Amino acid sequence: MSRWSGILATCLLIGQALAQGHQVTGNQVVINSSRHWQRWQYALGTIEFTAGGGVRAHALRKNINATADIVDYLRLFTPSALAKKKPEELTLLDAVQAGSNRQGVPLALDGDPATYWEPAPPSEGVDLATQWWFLVDLGRFVFAKKIVLKFVDEELGDPFLLFDVLVSDGTKPARVVGADNPEYQTVLRMLQSNKSQRRFEIDLGGDDPEVQGEGLRFVQVVVTGSDRTRGREVSQSEYAGLAAGDQGAMEYYKRLADGREIEVDQNIYQDLPAERRGSTHYFRRERPRLAELEVWTEGDEILSGTLARGGVANAPLQTLSLGGFIDGDLESFSRPFVGVVSLAAENDREIFFDLGSFFWIDSQRLAYGPFHATFGDYNLEFSDGARAADGTL
Repeated sequence: MSRWSGILATCLLIGQALAQGHQVTGNQVVINSSRHWQRWQYALGTIEFTAGGGVRAHALRKNINATADIVDYLRLFTPSALAKKKPEELTLLDAVQAGSNRQGVPLALDGDPATYWEPAPPSEGVDLATQWWFLVDLGRFVFAKKIVLKFVDEELGDPFLLFDVLVSDGTKPARVVGADNPEYQTVLRMLQSNKSQRRFEIDLGGDDPEVQGEGLRFVQVVVTGSDRTRGREVSQSEYAGLAAGDQGAMEYYKRLADGREIEVDQNIYQDLPAERRGSTHYFRRERPRLAELEVWTEGDEILSGTLARGGVANAPLQTLSLGGFIDGDLESFSRPFVGVVSLAAENDREIFFDLGSFFWIDSQRLAYGPFHATFGDYNLEFSDGARAADGTL
């Protein structure tokens, strides 16, 4: 055999080994690269490959911030409004709407306290709340335990003076025909001016100990008040050292005969004799900057990835798609029992899910939506996949 044919044979053997997902070395079958593992069949999202060629189980987490994996869910269940984009083209910005500085909203969702969303200077004569707002689509329906807002440190900026936080489960108002936007409810409304509090935690636990959370998909923040040119009072020297864009208002006061002071225009102040000139005040412009918006939930949701893992979702009585049950959207749903009006055996009226892999389950939740009928009485059964003597689960 020539040298070239030997090299060719070796290359063919190596290529065949990689294609098979292993390499034969002596009396061993070796799997030591990510390319090997990728040739194996596995449930999507259940394992991770290490840089050194190893493999490990994908960790399912408790107490997660649902804003951290928005893009993953948008790609898994792409909303119809984004259907023109390929899943890999979707970014965090696709989950955002805003009345001001939309491009900056993802900076309040990136986990970095040094980055922030800051609205653009508002237009005069226009209601502030119609300009300074944004909303975030979490990509799926979640049971949220709390919402946390973190504003930047004092040296970086200011908290919002007045603001509201609203949430929606994604369903549209029933009494408004053809409504395009989901219905929201307020979970926080600031009625007193805030200059110092930089962390707000909104408890959504509710009164039901079994649910322990608020069902939602969208979070909206609306700024309703601002001090604009009077963010914080500073000394005259500090004011002089500020950048032009940060220099705010200057106030001038006239001293009255009884010692009291009243604010006057700068021109009037300058024309006053020295003994009638009162104090002057200098302000830094308000810099409203939200560093982080967090939505904390029970943990990673398993059922939504069933079909992607190669699992099964079906109803024995009908051949309808049950994707609407697990897509994180309360506006989409399936009707597996439509037309079933006679008394059927309990095991005939069932929905069956094969999760596509083995999991330890901590809890289970059902969300019907406000305008849909419920199951009423039902049994919930689990199986680890083991077979009974008759071959059933």
